[in-house]
Amino acid sequence: MKELHTLDALATFQGGFDYYFSHVDYEYGELEEGQEPKWEAAQTILADHGLYDAAHLVARAHTLFVSHLDELNNDEDADETAYLKAMRALDAEWKTQVPAIHALLAPWRDANGLSDFTTGR
Repeated sequence: MKELHTLDALATFQGGFDYYFSHVDYEYGELEEGQEPKWEAAQTILADHGLYDAAHLVARAHTLFVSHLDELNNDEDADETAYLKAMRALDAEWKTQVPAIHALLAPWRDANGLSDFTTGR
């Protein structure tokens, strides 16, 4: 659940999917053998709890992010306007999933002393 909590905190309150992918999975470099990326672990938790739309949304945002990184690797001066517009649209879709995600996270947050973060802003 920690992975989902991190995804929720960054994607919901601190800058959206672009910020999340930039600062969680890609900042820390290579994964250890058998370790799945944090975004993938969060996606799995969502799907395992029946939040398939949210899980699919995370996958779409990740695909967009990786595609954008590839574009930047080929042309570091690439125009980011279309990418940012598409990512912000996914962020808006994510906001519709937040109440169900917060309901899923509530028991975990309470057990970890994070009950102040149980409800959305």
